[in-house]
Amino acid sequence: VKVIVLFVMLFLPQFLFSQSIDDYWIKGKKLEKAKQFPQALDVFQEAVIKYPDNTWYYIHIGYLHKMLNQMEESLRSYQKAYELAPDDKKIRESVSWGYYWYAGYIAYKQHQWNEGTQWYLKAAELNPNNHIIYNVMGNTFRNAGDLESALKYLEKAYALNPDHVKTKKGIGANFYVTTKVGLRQPYDKAKKWVSLALKAYPDDLEIGVLTIKQLLKGNGQFTVPTFKNPILKKLSRGAVLLFQGKTDQAKSAFDKLSGDYPEDHELDTQIAELFRGRVEDLPYSQQMNSEIHLAAVSYYVKSVEKYFKK
Repeated sequence: VKVIVLFVMLFLPQFLFSQSIDDYWIKGKKLEKAKQFPQALDVFQEAVIKYPDNTWYYIHIGYLHKMLNQMEESLRSYQKAYELAPDDKKIRESVSWGYYWYAGYIAYKQHQWNEGTQWYLKAAELNPNNHIIYNVMGNTFRNAGDLESALKYLEKAYALNPDHVKTKKGIGANFYVTTKVGLRQPYDKAKKWVSLALKAYPDDLEIGVLTIKQLLKGNGQFTVPTFKNPILKKLSRGAVLLFQGKTDQAKSAFDKLSGDYPEDHELDTQIAELFRGRVEDLPYSQQMNSEIHLAAVSYYVKSVEKYFKK
């Protein structure tokens, strides 16, 4: 009897108050869902001491550190999870998000663009079908000054999910801005962006004009795509006349187009951009006093006037 009593006294309290893997999981997830991140982190950190081989505890510790803006600690936890289960598909996907968030911290908070691209590459290696990673990686390569790599990864993002560029918010804005930067390069580099630009934004006025300008500069060939957008169709016809040196005919075509859309100030801005593109082809000494330059200025002025008439 004494032995039984002694056993109960020694082990019953431990049995009553110890927590199982499930207990920690339920408690930690409940706190996490309630956005009580410090308390949830305490639970999972206690759990991982008792169950150091539970990979998902490290995933949640990494996530909670991230939510608390403790990015170095977050990275270490995700790396530990990957170390424990490098071949688990779900773990790899979760770790890829950890690397993605860390890349964003390094690139967009610390402005260490080159190092950020390397962490995006690591994230993509673990989750190669995630268009979001490729999109933001492309934007980061742009900020790092590597537009060739930017194009490579934006093409990958678009191939994985063409619909994500339909909005110009969030990562859609990344794609749009980087595409415009690519198209504004000298012709030999910009021409590589034309195909992606036309696929992603077939009816966008600004992208269309940037594309027209580059195509018309290409080896003197006046070949432009067939746009479905009626405004872009007419802009491209006028642009061909302009780049063929038929300035008066181009001005007549553009004047009519501008008059057909009396409230569209952006249209006049883009017409001005086409004239400016032609000015850039002139010798510097002729640029400021040319009638093409004056036409560009007049359309910029007209755009402002339309804007304030709204």
